[in-house]
Amino acid sequence: PPEFPELPCTSPHLLALTRTRRIPAPSRSRKENVMPFANFKVPEGSLDEKQKEEIVTRATELYVDIYGERARATTMVLVEEVPDGGWGIGGSVLTLAMLQQPPGS
Repeated sequence: PPEFPELPCTSPHLLALTRTRRIPAPSRSRKENVMPFANFKVPEGSLDEKQKEEIVTRATELYVDIYGERARATTMVLVEEVPDGGWGIGGSVLTLAMLQQPPGS
């Protein structure tokens, strides 16, 4: 499978983990089926239903752009809400209140 470089996180509000699983197709065909999976971890209560739907739609479209239309039916996107205080960066626990503060405060 292709290697993707690590990208710097541009927002502390969103963590995305992605991977693609290749499942061998039936022996009559040499094509492989692609099963893309994206897992977005967000602070609990930070997104409404419409925003979650947009993440699912855009992530699916990204995989379709990369792998072609065949990936649409098998793309799985999980938007997972992490309870307040349930994650941290650099050894410090983060809360939604901390994430909502303007940069530099």
